[in-house]
Amino acid sequence: MRTKKQIIFFHIVSWIIAYGFLGVMIFLLDEARAGFLDKKLEMDLFFVIRVLITAGIFVGIALGGIDILLRRISNKKHSFRFYIIIRSLLYTFAFVLILSVIITHASAFYVERVLQISIGEEGVRLVHNFIFTLTVYSIFVSILISFISEVNKKFGPGVLIRLLMGKYYNPKVEDRIFVFLDLKSSTTYAEKLGHIKYSELIQDCFNDLNIVVAEYKAEIYQYVGDEAVLTWTVNRGLENTNYLRFYFAFQDRIIKRSDFYKEKYGFVPEFKAGVNGGNITVTEIGDIKREIAYHGDVINTAARIQEVCNTYDKKLLISEFLAEKLDAASNYTSEKVGSILLKGKELPVSIFSVEMHS
Repeated sequence: MRTKKQIIFFHIVSWIIAYGFLGVMIFLLDEARAGFLDKKLEMDLFFVIRVLITAGIFVGIALGGIDILLRRISNKKHSFRFYIIIRSLLYTFAFVLILSVIITHASAFYVERVLQISIGEEGVRLVHNFIFTLTVYSIFVSILISFISEVNKKFGPGVLIRLLMGKYYNPKVEDRIFVFLDLKSSTTYAEKLGHIKYSELIQDCFNDLNIVVAEYKAEIYQYVGDEAVLTWTVNRGLENTNYLRFYFAFQDRIIKRSDFYKEKYGFVPEFKAGVNGGNITVTEIGDIKREIAYHGDVINTAARIQEVCNTYDKKLLISEFLAEKLDAASNYTSEKVGSILLKGKELPVSIFSVEMHS
């Protein structure tokens, strides 16, 4: 999930590009130009582009704000149809209001003060026609941007671009950190709550997870039942110990909402995590359903570390690879608790528990 700043930035850049492109096309296509402008009211290319880019900035801010608002509404379990209808109405209202104000004032200023021509009824009609055309164009562009945004959410931030660029068409080796996050006592909770209520619990927990993810630059690799797998490049994960800060921030988020969980489910969920890092192979797989997959001992070891959390009665265990990289001046301390031996491997992997200083 993107942060609020990223959402606003995405919309501003998208709409500046969309309106900038339209401004250029108005002057490159004679048919379009004749449809929009009268010879007596011709405006220079750079003025029109400046006006449209200004409109793009305001539209981007407004639609970014609407998008943030609707993400909050969607978390409250309104239907997808409700979400689409409200989004379309708010988008249309924003387009009409912003474009009407900016285009009308810009046109009047340019024609009457720069060209020193009275805009008159014909000029007003042309401006209104342009606003209508621009609004229709904006609605179509918003559909395209929404589609790209939804597809990007489906694959995960940044994954769509990597797929389109074919970055992982051939397998590559990367240095990555993986966190396997799993609900403690999941079998007990599932039997107590039943299938539907248990699924709602997982949904609520992962909604809280999504709120925390972006702040610590994590990528959600996959959800498997009541387990989530997150990943960072090693550099990004080690930066300010993002992978550890993420885990404790997620725990804090759950604790802050403890009243909600107790009231709805009768308990506060806890998550255990196993973490490992190192060289991993990443490649593009699938045809009917295409995605980016990671293969190698690093991810298998992370999963195995998470499995032994209960054995050592610890919520968070990390590999020796990561324990060695913990800064002594950081807010975390590590302690070796044991080791695990992976099938087919001769040497065991040392594992460490991590605690945060109070």
